[in-house]
Amino acid sequence: MIPLSFDPYKCDVASPALFDDLGQTFELFQDEHVDTFVSAELHPTWFTFALAARLRPTRSITLRRVRYSREFVGALCDRFGLSVPSFERYANANAGVHELERYRRLLNFLGVPDPALPRWEMPPAELERVLQERGLSASSYLACFPTGAESTPYKRWPSERFIAVLRAACDSRGGRVLIVGSDAERTSLETFAAMCGTAGLESHVFAGDGATFGELRALLAGAWGYLGNDTGLAHLAAVHGVPGVTVFGGGTWPMYAPWAPGSVGVVHRLPCFGCFWDCAFGHGICVEAVPVEPVVDALHAAVAGPENPARTIEVSRLAPETLEVIGDGARRYRESQTDRAARMEAIVALERETALESDRQREVIEGLTAETQALRDDVEMLRGILVERDAQVERLHQVAEDRLKRTLELEDLVLERDVRLVSLKQSAEDRIAERDARVAASEQIAQERLAGMLELKAAADGAAERDARLAALERVAEERSARMLELEEFVSERDLRLEALERVAEERLAGMLELKTAAEERLAVTETLRASIAHGPLGKIVVEADRRKELIDRLSGEIDEMRSELELFRTALPERDARIEALERVAAERLSAIVEVQGAAEERLEAIDELRATLAYREAELSEFEQLRRVAEERLQGMRELDKALTATRAEAEKRAALLAEMSEVLERQDQEIGRLRGSVRRRG
Repeated sequence: MIPLSFDPYKCDVASPALFDDLGQTFELFQDEHVDTFVSAELHPTWFTFALAARLRPTRSITLRRVRYSREFVGALCDRFGLSVPSFERYANANAGVHELERYRRLLNFLGVPDPALPRWEMPPAELERVLQERGLSASSYLACFPTGAESTPYKRWPSERFIAVLRAACDSRGGRVLIVGSDAERTSLETFAAMCGTAGLESHVFAGDGATFGELRALLAGAWGYLGNDTGLAHLAAVHGVPGVTVFGGGTWPMYAPWAPGSVGVVHRLPCFGCFWDCAFGHGICVEAVPVEPVVDALHAAVAGPENPARTIEVSRLAPETLEVIGDGARRYRESQTDRAARMEAIVALERETALESDRQREVIEGLTAETQALRDDVEMLRGILVERDAQVERLHQVAEDRLKRTLELEDLVLERDVRLVSLKQSAEDRIAERDARVAASEQIAQERLAGMLELKAAADGAAERDARLAALERVAEERSARMLELEEFVSERDLRLEALERVAEERLAGMLELKTAAEERLAVTETLRASIAHGPLGKIVVEADRRKELIDRLSGEIDEMRSELELFRTALPERDARIEALERVAAERLSAIVEVQGAAEERLEAIDELRATLAYREAELSEFEQLRRVAEERLQGMRELDKALTATRAEAEKRAALLAEMSEVLERQDQEIGRLRGSVRRRG
């Protein structure tokens, strides 16, 4: 048993919710392999078609032709990928054929012989457990079904008549009343229980659902009898062998007439029977016409003979005129219903056609709506892009303004630096001119000095030679200076010695003069004596004196020579000193010239270094100016590119604006078309 979340008899319009529920039901049969599929219901629905198409059995058997909407089934097949199944019809059992007979024909069609009547047995232990939980005991209560399906309220016998029958039954048999129904009927069941209490009857309510089916079976199987309307509960009690009475109406009579032993049906036959509860009078006259007494008698008889065959008690309490009126009214109502059904069929067909047209128009509208939504999404996207682009353009404008501001600042800085550069250039040019003049002067001096140096070089062209000669002269001068020093020392010593000698010589000269004088005197004496003693012993002394005189003359000559040499030396010393002083002056002059040339060269080198520093500074400024110029050019290029980008963005924005305008026109036209279609649908509806 599989509960459904939808009613196939009411849900026959395709919807996502229905298909979702149907998909969940199909999942229960995902791994099932079916050889034979049997649809035993009296009026097969689209669900029969859907199950057969989903299970794909070898054989599909049904009582009648399956009626369905082609549009609905087409949508169903498209949704689940189904193909149309083929059905075999086992019998043409129209209304009026009992359900047992219909199922017997089905079994015979399947090759099964006529079966015996069904009988269910409740396990004693399970029965005792359920009754104890409910505070009941077997055969101590009467089961009553005073309600029924909400879809067929005309089937319900009046509650006060049920109370009357229950009071009569309990008075004769005793016990309590178990009021049974579904959980959806709880309010009605509790209201009926209150009526029982007012009537002095002890009652107990059981409102069950699919989960309590086993408990329901036990409660029905433990009753000593049952009383109720034409519902499935009466057949469930009967299949457990419980005797009882069912009050029937004419909607489906006698399709569900009593069939189990001990079961009795009470019915008031009317001309309007077979209406399938589409009552012409707005209430169940056929049910309301059944009085209390036949039901009380039938219940007593059923309980007294639980093994007696099922039977039906027909009562007739209405006058023939009333029956004639009922028949005529029912006939007219059926004719009107037939006409209404034909009209409804035409209306349904028109509605289906309208629904198809509406579906087509809805599809068109949905397509247009989807397209419109897509266009709107595109518009929103484009608007977002435009907003983003506007923000980007704003950022670019801001960047451009910042860059323009920075460029202006840079231009001011460049102008300032240009002014500084012009000033520096002028100052540099002045300094360069001044330095050029100084350099020119230095060059002139250098040239002059170079000329002098060239002259010196020419004079010393062989500055090597002259330098060598000078070096030689310097060495000679140094040597001579050394010699002069030595000579000076020697001269000093000689001078001292000469002075000493002069003193000695003078002394000796004085002595010799004295000696000479003495000698002359003695010579005279001697001459005198020589003459006197020329030939005497004094001759040797005269010879000795002559020898000594020669010696003195020689010494005087040497002394005179030494004096001459000393005078010559003394005379040569000033000349040598003059020559040395001249050489020293020449050397000093040359050294002075060399120092001047070196100073001029150093000044020129300093001027050249200053000029180089100025040129380097100027080159650095020119490099900075070139860098600033490149930055300015790059920024100008960036501004040109930004201008191009802004121009392209404006062009794109204009294109987007034009596209938005076109899309707005398309949306307006589509809205007008949708409005026209909706107006057409409303007019056709």
